[in-house]
Amino acid sequence: MVIEVAFCGCGDVAAHHLKAIKQLNDKILVTAAIDPCIERAENVAKFSGNRAVQIFPTLTKALEAREKGECRFDSLFILTPHHLHVANALEALKAGLHILLEKPIAPSLEDALLILNEAKKHKTVFMVAENAQYWPEIVKGQELINSGLIGEISAVRAVYNEKYAGHSEGKKSDIDSRYRQTDFYDSIDRSKRKEDRWRAEKNNASGMAADGGSHWFRGIRMLAGDISDVIAVTDRVIPYMEGE
Repeated sequence: MVIEVAFCGCGDVAAHHLKAIKQLNDKILVTAAIDPCIERAENVAKFSGNRAVQIFPTLTKALEAREKGECRFDSLFILTPHHLHVANALEALKAGLHILLEKPIAPSLEDALLILNEAKKHKTVFMVAENAQYWPEIVKGQELINSGLIGEISAVRAVYNEKYAGHSEGKKSDIDSRYRQTDFYDSIDRSKRKEDRWRAEKNNASGMAADGGSHWFRGIRMLAGDISDVIAVTDRVIPYMEGE
């Protein structure tokens, strides 16, 4: 069985999903690339391995083509800026699509609940792309804690203090070379093109805590259990990144 997928959002994070798909031995076929920037959609089409990928400027246009039988896909990867997640997800869910939604679910709790409540109404697959729950060290740590080998956990500390591993150094794939040439957060510097710095803007993204921090929150919850209380001192890890 081959799963036919449309990419909604063809920016940097699409590179990760394309590389993962290539490791699945043709079990997933990208059939549509959706992005208002045609160049980005064309890059996804190029690296997808499918010469018949169709390109659309909006999700609505892609769904219209699907409804007419002009484009086939039953699953959607939502890889758009955070503030677009709720509109994209609701539209896709109502169209009956299986969905992989990039983290964070949405910039606000209210929008996240809108998406989750709508997903419960449908018999389709809905998954948030939070990969920390599959990190080998987290999975093994949880296993050791649950077995009682480590003992009672009194504290867990997570630190983000280095460049985005695997992209600033070492051998790059063709996909890496196209999508990532510098540190992961370099592209959101306010000196760069507006369309590339949405992650730094409060109205479009969620701030570091929900952006990169979601990985750490998930990992900590797997090791130490659900959060009951929060005491925090906030700061900006990246000076030009709003939202904290």
